[in-house]
Amino acid sequence: VLSDVVTHNIYYLKENYRNTNQITEFCNHKFNCNITSIGIDGHPVETTDFSSALMTMKLYRKQHPDARCAIICKDINKVGKAVSEVFNDISLGKLVKGRIVVLGTEQAKGMEFEVVIVVENGMNENEKYVSCTRALESLIIAK
Repeated sequence: VLSDVVTHNIYYLKENYRNTNQITEFCNHKFNCNITSIGIDGHPVETTDFSSALMTMKLYRKQHPDARCAIICKDINKVGKAVSEVFNDISLGKLVKGRIVVLGTEQAKGMEFEVVIVVENGMNENEKYVSCTRALESLIIAK
């Protein structure tokens, strides 16, 4: 019966107001997107080893002590252990003001942080995209 058919409109986001131009362009290239970047300029997206990523975050926090910082990964316990060797103010799986939060991709959905380290190991493309777009100012991809 045709009267039981429900139609839905699908809308696609084509402009990015949240992330810096560098983060938007990185995501466009990496995930084959075509989002118009209309944000502000920020830090270049960095791809580095995990230890160097943590040192970059440490430096950023020294310069911006109130910055919201997150590490997004597949295995928060394993990554959290490594992070706790560098930082003494972390929170695993839970957003706590003033602490570096280590989150899984699902936990990070809808959240925003000035600085994000994405540990891509084990993530699918959608998880990588969600993780990368949580960063507002500085994105670091840890290999």
